[in-house]
Amino acid sequence: MKRLVGFRDLVFDLVRGSTNLAERTHKQVSDQVVASLPKVEPVQAAAQTINAIQMGIASSVYGSVRSINSGVHQATRVAANVIPDALLTEEEPLNAPVRSDAVKTPGWVLDFTEGLINGWYGDILDDQDHTLSLGMSVRHEGRILPLDEASVAAAYPSGSKKICVLVHGLCSTEWLWSFQAEKHYGDPALNLGARLERDLGYTPIFIRYNTGKTLSENGIELAALISDLCKVYPQDIEEIVLFGHSMGGLVSKYAANHNQQHSQQHGQQGSDSWAPRLSKVICIGSPHEGSFLARIAETVEKLFRIIPTPGTQVSAHLLETRSNGIRDLYNGRSEFDEVVPFVKDVCYHYIGSTLTQDTDHVAAQFIGDILVAPHSSMESERQNAMLTRDILGGLDHISLINHPRAYRTIMSRMFS
Repeated sequence: MKRLVGFRDLVFDLVRGSTNLAERTHKQVSDQVVASLPKVEPVQAAAQTINAIQMGIASSVYGSVRSINSGVHQATRVAANVIPDALLTEEEPLNAPVRSDAVKTPGWVLDFTEGLINGWYGDILDDQDHTLSLGMSVRHEGRILPLDEASVAAAYPSGSKKICVLVHGLCSTEWLWSFQAEKHYGDPALNLGARLERDLGYTPIFIRYNTGKTLSENGIELAALISDLCKVYPQDIEEIVLFGHSMGGLVSKYAANHNQQHSQQHGQQGSDSWAPRLSKVICIGSPHEGSFLARIAETVEKLFRIIPTPGTQVSAHLLETRSNGIRDLYNGRSEFDEVVPFVKDVCYHYIGSTLTQDTDHVAAQFIGDILVAPHSSMESERQNAMLTRDILGGLDHISLINHPRAYRTIMSRMFS
């Protein structure tokens, strides 16, 4: 119910924002028309008078739209107040489990929409403390898992001493780890985490988070979340492996580095430190040096800003609303941050892909997996003795996440 209320509020917010944008564009067009007329009397004076009258009428219309929108919004809030409290506080029934056959179900549609909105608009939602802001949480069977001993023990009754933490990418949710599971393995429940549990004994911990926030913010929150989990987990955790797809790989690197810094400041045995237990960080299709689509968005916005037409100005404004998380993908790190250091004694494995079977093909170097070029997914200019790289041909950005070829590569690296 809370999510439905959040979607309702967002619709009214969009109506208000669209009205404001339409009013600004209307005024800009009118002012441009007046400015283009000959600056001679009585033409200029008449034009300014007419413009003032029509803008006055238009402003009253836009104001009426805002007033009606606000009134209807308040009415829906009042109506919601008469719904029985038991219904409002009932646990959210619409959630998608990490199974490929959950696609297009009502829960999946809600999760997908919420993830998409957080990716584009999440930093603003977080600033407003909006109901739809995802924050950072552990998810079990699609639901938020409270991090207390009883809840965690019930969720992981057979939890092992080895855990793998799976962090999804931009505008998505943990469901993506099950992409095409039934097609590839004949079982819709065989997501990446389930396979790692079956084959290697790692208990999968699925994370869902607000991908519109900066990489640095999400890294700090992920580090804290893992610390909280370690305190209530039913076993003494001996090994932690971080898996991140796309943006999730960058967030994982930030989390690992932040926790190492915390360990150095407070000692290896600090209650919040999981650094000694971290063995690997595996980044799948992550734009370590940025995404060319994020750079295109930045360039197009700047170009549209200098072209004084209504269409380009509206487009520039819409591009400007993209989140800080998307902006961080310009170069693969948060603004003002240096390259994220590797954590000492931790193995890093980068797995990327290209659409072309030949990974050395000229087209592959530019197109990559559609979203990330090979030089970025491989962070080719950076060297480290604990870093390995694998690039697979014939796979796109999304297919890479749960493809058998990618899994075979992961298996080989888990033992390296």
